[in-house]
Amino acid sequence: FKPHVTLARFPRGTQCGIGDWVSENGDLRSPAQHVSYFTLFSSALTSSGSCYSVEARFGGIADDELAAMNKEFGPEVFA
Repeated sequence: FKPHVTLARFPRGTQCGIGDWVSENGDLRSPAQHVSYFTLFSSALTSSGSCYSVEARFGGIADDELAAMNKEFGPEVFA
């Protein structure tokens, strides 16, 4: 296991590499974002694809926000 943050993902077989992406998007800017919480996930590769589990939450999250995320992504993600 190597802890990491995924910044970009390329489909298998893509000829573009991270250097190409940075060259084209290196000056990408966005306004500051307020983050009231974040969630740390782990993933396990299974025969049907990746399975994500919540390892920890940092910051506050209201029950209605959690319910909305469960509805959008499925309760197995935000259990």
